[in-house]
Amino acid sequence: MAYLCLQGCFLPGGALPTAPAGSTLSLVKAINTLRTAGCFDLTVFTQDWHPPNHISFAAVHSRQPLEAIHLHYTRSGQLCSEPGRMQRLYPTAAVVCRCNTSSSGSLTHRPQQQQQQQQQHLSTDMVEHQVRQVLWPQHCLQHSTEARLHPGLIIHPDDVILRKGWQPQLDAYSAFQDNGRVQSTGLAELLREHGISSVVVVGVALEVCVKSTALDAVEEGFETAVVLAATAPVDEAGAAEAVQEVREAGVRLVQQVWDVLPAPADRKSNTSATFSSSRSSSENGVLA
Repeated sequence: MAYLCLQGCFLPGGALPTAPAGSTLSLVKAINTLRTAGCFDLTVFTQDWHPPNHISFAAVHSRQPLEAIHLHYTRSGQLCSEPGRMQRLYPTAAVVCRCNTSSSGSLTHRPQQQQQQQQQHLSTDMVEHQVRQVLWPQHCLQHSTEARLHPGLIIHPDDVILRKGWQPQLDAYSAFQDNGRVQSTGLAELLREHGISSVVVVGVALEVCVKSTALDAVEEGFETAVVLAATAPVDEAGAAEAVQEVREAGVRLVQQVWDVLPAPADRKSNTSATFSSSRSSSENGVLA
C-alpha cells in the first residue's frame, strides 16, 4: 500500500491544505484501518521534500499560486534555460540548450548566426521533455515541521519512506518518477523485487499525487486500486476529472477501505520491507 504525502503542509492549517477542516482524523483513521489489516506485504509512505528554491514554488518565478508555466528538460534531467536567472537559481542543474525556450514557454531554435556566436557557451544537451508545471505556495520544506508525516499515522520502523521533489529543478507528483519522466524513484523495481503485483493507493491530493501514482502504477503493470474514503482533493472539480481519468486508465476505484480488504479469515500477519532489505515476499500486495 502507498500512503501519499499525508504531511502537515497538505492538511488544514498547512501551506497547501487538502482535507477539509474536521476531516483529517477521518482520513487518518481510514488509512490506519488499512495499515493494521495485516494483508499488505509492503507499506510505502511518501513525503514531498522540497528545498527553498524548488521549481514548483510560485514565489521563485514571481508568479501567483496555481498559475502554470512550461519547463523544458534535457534527457539527463537538467533544466533548459536562457542565460541568467534560472542558471543563478540552479547553477548545477540548469543549462543553455541548443533548442531553448522562449518567454512564452514554447520551444524555439536560435538563428544559426546567433548559435555560432554562442556555440562556446552552449551545452551539448538537447531538449528532451516539456512539462506543464503548476505553481504552488511554498510547502513541505526539507526538515520543516510541516513536512513531517501526520503524527496519528501508524508507521512501523521497517516501512519504506520515499522522499520526492527533493531536487530543486524537478517536481514529482508520482511515487514512481518525476513529472518530466526523467528519473525513476526505484519504487517499481522495489515492488517487483518483492513479488508484488497489486497496489492500493491512498492519501493526498487525489487529483495530484494520488492520480499520478495510480496512473504510473497501471503503466508499470500493477493491478491498482484507489480508496476514495482515504483520499482528499485540493479542488473538487479537479478531483472529479481525476477520478474519470484514472478509471479510464484501468484503476479500480472503491469508496471504503473494506472494499479492498479480504475477509478476516483470509488476512495474514503484516510484513513490510525497506529498500535495503534483500528478502523476497511470497505475497503480492502493497499499500502505497
